[in-house]
Amino acid sequence: MNDRPGSLVDWFARNPRIGLIGTFASVVGVPLAIVLFLASQKDRDIRYAVSASPTTIVKAGQSSDLRVHFKGQELTSDVSSIQIAIWNAGKESVRQENILSKTVSLKLVPPTSVLTARVKKMTRELVGFRVDVSNSSSGILTVSWNILELGDGALLEVIYTGTSEQVVVEGAIEGKVPIERVVFGEQAKLTIRQTVIIGGFAILLGIWGAVKRYRTTESTFGVRGATVSALATGVLWTVYAFAVLFVTLGFYLLIKQPSVPFSF
Repeated sequence: MNDRPGSLVDWFARNPRIGLIGTFASVVGVPLAIVLFLASQKDRDIRYAVSASPTTIVKAGQSSDLRVHFKGQELTSDVSSIQIAIWNAGKESVRQENILSKTVSLKLVPPTSVLTARVKKMTRELVGFRVDVSNSSSGILTVSWNILELGDGALLEVIYTGTSEQVVVEGAIEGKVPIERVVFGEQAKLTIRQTVIIGGFAILLGIWGAVKRYRTTESTFGVRGATVSALATGVLWTVYAFAVLFVTLGFYLLIKQPSVPFSF
């Protein structure tokens, strides 16, 4: 009966695997809690995507009998069409007052004259997406909207002279600079910098585990035995930590990967 108060402690001492499981759960729990916290945060995240390649409407010089006129003037260059999707991938709504740059501009690179531009689709009529073509001769369009909530956006169709394939969207949104482009087929992946950071943190955690193991086993196994045990523990902790952090961050990037709300 006198051993009962210390029986639970003794049981844990005789079952070190329980302690290892608890440690591993802590290693998993901390990054998982961070990921869940980041995923729950509200943010404004305006994204845009461009159709894979422009569609050639008229190819200059292909037919001597074909004439294309726009507003009474004959066009002697190629005429192309491209589609651009703009939407909010964040959980915080974006209104006009949230645009720090006052305007959001679409620019064709290299600059070429825009013949016409229209809003082809909107996720909701409440979005009120608009296109200003006052600077279209310079290849610049200005867009505005009433509100973009999560997943809200618009699909634009732009017809222009030439064969320009590059579209740049410029603007500063509150809490988001710059506006980012989503490329079709681009998968969420860890960068070299992120991998190095994960590796460094895993090594530090492995060193901490090795030192802790050495201090607790030196009196039992001696210097040599404690060193071997500490090295094994350090390697194990490093591998565990790297695997957990790698998978956790990869999962976070996967759930944050924005999807285009329109099909081109």
